[in-house]
Amino acid sequence: MLKKNSKLVILLLALALVVSGLFQVKAADAAEPTNKKVYEVTWATEDLSTPMSWVQSPYFNNPLYKETRFENYNNNAPIPPGGTRETGFYMVYREDGLYMFFQSAEPDTDPVTGRLKENWLELYLTEGEGNAPYHQMIVPTSGNGIEYYEWQTEHRDNRPLEGNVHVDTKQIPGGWGTVIVIPWETVYDKLPLNGENWKFNVIRWSPVDGQTWQGQVHQTGRFNLLHFQKPTTEQRMAIQKNVLTKAWNKLQSTSDSLTEYWSENAATSELPFYNHIVWPLIEAESTYSSSISQLAALNASQTELLFDNAKRWMELRYEVDDQRQQYLKNILMDHTAPVTTANVSSEQPITVTLTASDDLSGVAETVYSLDNGTTWQPYTSPLVFDQEGQHVVSYRSIDLADNVETTKTVTVTVTVENEPPTATVDYSITTPTTGSVTATITPNKPVTITNNGGSNSFTFHVNGSYTFEFVDGAGKQGSTTAVVTNIISNSNGLPGTPVLSNDNGWDTGLLDGNYNVKMNMWSGNNGKVYKLYENDVLIETGVLTENSPNAQSVVTAITGKLNGTYKYYIELINAYGTTKSNIMTVNVTDATPAKPVLSHDNWSQGGNYKINMNMWWGTNGVTYHLYENGVLIDTQTFSDQSPRAQSAITTISNKAIGTYEYRAELVNYAGSTSSELITVNVTK
Repeated sequence: MLKKNSKLVILLLALALVVSGLFQVKAADAAEPTNKKVYEVTWATEDLSTPMSWVQSPYFNNPLYKETRFENYNNNAPIPPGGTRETGFYMVYREDGLYMFFQSAEPDTDPVTGRLKENWLELYLTEGEGNAPYHQMIVPTSGNGIEYYEWQTEHRDNRPLEGNVHVDTKQIPGGWGTVIVIPWETVYDKLPLNGENWKFNVIRWSPVDGQTWQGQVHQTGRFNLLHFQKPTTEQRMAIQKNVLTKAWNKLQSTSDSLTEYWSENAATSELPFYNHIVWPLIEAESTYSSSISQLAALNASQTELLFDNAKRWMELRYEVDDQRQQYLKNILMDHTAPVTTANVSSEQPITVTLTASDDLSGVAETVYSLDNGTTWQPYTSPLVFDQEGQHVVSYRSIDLADNVETTKTVTVTVTVENEPPTATVDYSITTPTTGSVTATITPNKPVTITNNGGSNSFTFHVNGSYTFEFVDGAGKQGSTTAVVTNIISNSNGLPGTPVLSNDNGWDTGLLDGNYNVKMNMWSGNNGKVYKLYENDVLIETGVLTENSPNAQSVVTAITGKLNGTYKYYIELINAYGTTKSNIMTVNVTDATPAKPVLSHDNWSQGGNYKINMNMWWGTNGVTYHLYENGVLIDTQTFSDQSPRAQSAITTISNKAIGTYEYRAELVNYAGSTSSELITVNVTK
């Protein structure tokens, strides 16, 4: 039992107990208790970063959250709650970290300072259920001289708490209040995202006694458990996005410091290592910048996929250290020069591509010469030769261990062609036919066709001609014309006049964005091809059967149109020419969902009730969103059965006293429509 209010005495006793505990730990671990205490760590949204924020929160002295099952350090006798030196703690987790609050009742004051007598909290924590490694913290309630001990070797998987946790300790009514926050980025690879357990113990050293949650100093086998309530999808995503932001910021700062150290600082720079090892690592991660810029909009699966990168972003410095060791090892062991190969293209203009490889240290540089080695240039991209004659290319590579390859040469012969390309035309049929004819060209050399979408075939539905245009590798242009005259038509003049109609408003009673446009040519010369235009843009081309003078018709389905005005006309085409219809206008006014109406059944004004949504008639939504105080709380999926009614029910449970505003939203391809706000008052 302690006799004096002295930090020195407290720490000497703690040190003695540490030694004692270390001798006992093996036996204690071997007899690890099966009836461990478990504290349930739940999700919170409140700001709980200061002692007074805890005091003013609904957690304070609430038996649902307050842990008081402490024992006397010396004899393990349970300490009844409510005493003058009661010890209690509370823990919650938020999107940014684990929040611990320790409540240490202290009745005595220092006669000199008038402040409460100082206490000490000794914490042990393992992220998981193993016995090692683990963290130790000794936190004076004055907040001065916090001590950290790491029972592990620091590396990428074992990182210290010192410098990474936040501590705030103050006097509160009845004693001391101490807040310790462990940010999630400190334990980014051990996040309790699936309802895991962490081992934990706290010993409170007061001026007169020691109180332990269970076990003595360093008895890892007797540590109790913190069980993290499994987060919801939204909570999990919030934690991951918070860590992703911190990891990305860490990646940027680490990248800057590595660049400064290895590339810019005259005293430490080593450009070969930076260019071949460090910069490729940094550059590879830059591809994620667009995803980070859109982080807030990512859904759960997208966030989960991106989160796989967080550990790597956090550990760039460790990765460079590992690569550095291998880099130095390879340089020491590498006594073989790199090997460079030259690939010469067979088409004009001729290109020479140099590829170098090295088994150990890696290629530092490849160089080439066009004047038999008098001057050398660094090779950065394929060499292009378009001047007629012979060109001798000398080349070699050097690796990072300064091994130089023996110079090699390759000779390139360029012959400039002056003749433009030509092509022959073949036809799918040359005898009289009522069907279509396809013309296909065969160029006399490799070319790029610059029209017809790059295709070498064109299909004729009526007699006519089409000119193919192309260019060869030397930039010479050519063309050839296909002519078709063997398509038979039973028409003897221009097509009859087509007439357009539509069924918008007739099919569902709604002027929505889904309707049919129909063409009728009632009698006369038939068309062989039709072209339908919407707002002067061609949207459909088709082939018709000619059977003059009988009627022709075709129906085109129009879908997914937004509210607006759409003008249509159609062209009928045969061997004699083109006939155009009059313009038909379609007005779309009901593309977006009809307005939903909200109601509720909370006549008793309790915390449990239902929110009902009804859309009585009109354009359907396919997605339903319900917002509570501006926050999305429910999403449902509907099938589109316009114009039938739609409804949804959301059950609300365990609401605290307060006022809640609800707004519904129906969404489809054309946009969204919101309900009016309704207010629900919870008074009991």
